[in-house]
Parts: sequence; C-alpha cells; structure tokens
Amino acid sequence: MYRNLLFSNCVLVFTAILEPRAHAVTIVQTESRSGSDHIYHLLSPSTWTDAEAFAVTLHGHLVTINDAAEEDWLWTTFNPDGTSLIWIGMHDVVHRGTFVWTSGEPVTYTNWQTGEPTSGIYDTPFLGPESYAQMGYGSIPYPRFWNDLWNIPTWAGSPMQGVVEIPSEAVPEPSTLVIACMGIVTLVTVAKRQFRATAAKRAKWSGLLLSLSLLLPSSVVRRGDCAPVEWPVLDGGNGHFYEFVAESLFWDAAFSAAIARPSPLGYTAHLLTISNSPENAFVANTFPGMTGWMGFTDRDVEGEWRWIDNTPGVWQDPAVFPSPIQTAFAAWAGGEPNNWYTESYNRTGEDFGIFNWGTGMWNDGVGPDVGSTFNYFVEFEPMSSIPEPSTFLLGIIGVLALATWTKAPGPLSSGAPSSIMRRIYGVKTVMPGRSRKSTSLYV
Repeated sequence: MYRNLLFSNCVLVFTAILEPRAHAVTIVQTESRSGSDHIYHLLSPSTWTDAEAFAVTLHGHLVTINDAAEEDWLWTTFNPDGTSLIWIGMHDVVHRGTFVWTSGEPVTYTNWQTGEPTSGIYDTPFLGPESYAQMGYGSIPYPRFWNDLWNIPTWAGSPMQGVVEIPSEAVPEPSTLVIACMGIVTLVTVAKRQFRATAAKRAKWSGLLLSLSLLLPSSVVRRGDCAPVEWPVLDGGNGHFYEFVAESLFWDAAFSAAIARPSPLGYTAHLLTISNSPENAFVANTFPGMTGWMGFTDRDVEGEWRWIDNTPGVWQDPAVFPSPIQTAFAAWAGGEPNNWYTESYNRTGEDFGIFNWGTGMWNDGVGPDVGSTFNYFVEFEPMSSIPEPSTFLLGIIGVLALATWTKAPGPLSSGAPSSIMRRIYGVKTVMPGRSRKSTSLYV
C-alpha cells in the first residue's frame, strides 16, 4: 500500500512540473503534410494574439505560408467547406503597413484580396488596429484570399481559428528538461532507498511528496499563455518577470486578474508598469505583435497619467495642461493619448494605457467595465525583504532534508556533523586507527 501511495505522489509531482495550465485555446485537429517534417495544429476559435500566445507555448508560431502549394494544402485540410476564417502568422504591429511573419522567416509569398491590406484605414478605438492577417474573404464559402483584420475571435458569424506550425526541431525548453531530469534522479533515488525502509518512513516520504505536489503549481513552475520571462540584472535589467496573458478583459477586470496571478515565491504581481526606455524595449521585443492593457491611467485626474504601483513620476497631457509636468517615462504612439472615445461617442473617456500599439508604442483606451476588452501584461517584482525565490526554496528543502535524515532511525548518532553528511551524501568517513575508505554515493 505504501509503495503505491508513494508512486502516486511521485506522479503528482511530475504532473505539477510538466502539465500546462488550463488555457482557453485548445487544439481541435492535428495534421502533417507530405514532404514536410513540420506539424500543424488547428486551434479553437480565438483572437489572433490568443492563438499566437498559445502557439508559443507549443514551441511554434501561427503558420508561415511560403508558397501557393502550402496555402492550398492548409485551406483544404483545415477549412474544406470554407465556413471558417483562418489566422496566419503575419502582422504589421511592428511597422504599420509592413507585414512580417511571427516566425521571423522572410516574406516570399502573399495572396491578398484586391484592395487589401488596408493598413490602418479601419482602425478603431473599440476594436483596435487592423494588424492581423487571416485567410478567407467575401462570403461563404470563403475563397482563400488574405485580409487584415482586428484582433477578434469571430467575424460576421464565422469563427476565427488559428493554425499553428511547429518545426521538427522544436523541443521542450531547457528549464523543463533540467527540472524533469533532476526530479527523475531524485525521486528514483528516494524511492529506491525508501522501498527498503520501514513502513513509517515510507509514509513520511509519501506525505512530503504530496506536499511538494501542492506547492509546485502555484509557486515554482508556471505554464500557459506566454510563460513569464525574466529581465536579468546581469543584462542590465531589473530582475523582474513579465508575462502576456491571452485573456480579453475590461481594464478593471485585468487589474484584478493581474494581482491574482500565481506568482513565483517572493514575488508580487500587478499590471505592467514601465520606468524607462530600456524596460519598454525589453517587454516590446519579448512579446512582439501582442497588444494588451498596462497599469497606466488618468482616471483620477483627466490628462494626468500615473502608474498603479506608484512608480515615480507623472505624465501630464499638453492638450489638458498648459505647463505640463512630464517626469514619468512615456512612449505614446503618434497622436496619442487623444481621449478619442469621449469626443466621438460621448462616453467616459479613454483613461487606460494599452501597450504595444505598434512595437513599444502606447495608446489610451476605454474599458473600466464597458467599451474595449484587451489581453493584458503582468509584471512580477520581488517583495521587499524576501529572499530570492530559488534561494528561499532551496533553503526550505535543505531544512526539510536535514530534519528528516538527522531524525531517521539508524546506527549513526543523530546530530553529529559526520552523521549528517553520511546520511545525506553517503560519504564513508575515516575512523581513527582504520584505513581510509573510498567515498561513494549512499544509495
């Protein structure tokens, strides 16, 4: 019984490490193309940014189309009746009017509908920019011509479905492999030793593994959306982590959801705040083509923009303040902020910052609980007076290990330094009057 319980809890630990967090986008069809070693997945209906974010978690991107033959295969394979519209990996978010592939491959083939792309003519504050390419135009059954469209999950009653392309060389990220290998070695070693131990010790280890399985999902390993990316201090960064969340919400809902995001040990979460140009460039380059809410607002005083986390500085709009104070960093897109929604629709105003309205550019949007919904960016920053997460976690594991082994029954005298080292590392020590023994791993 104890052996089965220990094995079950080992499975729980690995599930916590390797299983992605539930995501709104799912895979509905998987195919391979003759003559190609790439894998293609058709996704459930979603926005373009949701589909691309999910593609990244699969170690791919929305599909890159290199020629008419590939386009024909994609269309007949994933949309044979022509009733859906297909997101592809092309956008002009970086430079409006210049469409590029998210995979970074050169543009060698296009099939735009006549008059497309319109490149900004139909941009609106409610729907955002028409920056995302899709296949299908006109009426059902759709011909496979391309069009640029807003970041929306449906159009004219037809679902918008992304197709993901995954290269054959795509492998799990290194951190996943390292964690998995370390976990396998550790658990096999523990299991091998404890299966020879008493029932009481087996139960103790089973309980410890169960505790770890509950700890890991919320504190150590995080998956889904675009996994948090660190801006390392050694690279001139601030040591914070940044995440793009593919969940379209009003600003107030995004504000609350960001705070509630599961955080690494010793970190706190909030909507993205930007202190300077290097930070702005890092986040923009880390999440290209992805647009979402950030924590900049002038809701309290019209035209006076402040950060939600009290990041120093204020940015006053020259259109509102004759002698504006602008001590906060800002990277507004041309003509922004313009509070356009108020003037055009007699609503409450565009009081909330949108990041990546064009690479690294900002826009003001409406949407506390009405108006526009967008995905959002989350920033994780260290809590004051808290050890760095990995050090904190290793410390806890170290204490548990020492406590477990020094209290374990056996011929060694508990508490003695040599006893502790022998129990943890299996080192055979040299006793007075005896010849030196070789060191070996105690397994």
